[in-house]
Amino acid sequence: MAIKQWILHDWSDEECVKILKNCKEAIPSKDKGGKVIIIDMVMKNQPEGDDSDDKAIETQLFFDMLMMVLTKGRERNEKEWAKLFFEAGFSGYKINPVFGLRSLIEIEPKSLTPFSLATPIATILLFSSPSHPIIVGLED
Repeated sequence: MAIKQWILHDWSDEECVKILKNCKEAIPSKDKGGKVIIIDMVMKNQPEGDDSDDKAIETQLFFDMLMMVLTKGRERNEKEWAKLFFEAGFSGYKINPVFGLRSLIEIEPKSLTPFSLATPIATILLFSSPSHPIIVGLED
């Protein structure tokens, strides 16, 4: 499993695909427990005329502008995230909006054989502070 927190929004789509492909190469296949966990913002698509969540949308747009000014990145909606995941070769994703503006996103590589609970899981942990990405380790 690879965990990425507040990292991919710092990068362009092309760079995100490269990062995700590297993660896919570093983890086992889905049937061996491989998974990438991303904690990042998923922009909402607000229907026209719906002003029920204006402050949340305004905050998301502020973060999007901040990413464009400070980095080559941006905030993405679900459709844009899905495009990145499939371009990087992942077979599926699940978005869990559980951290306020942030969501927990699970993406999995393609499965080769049926899953077994006895299969060991390799883990890559990658956390980030605003200025220092840190690779914590690789465990078997």
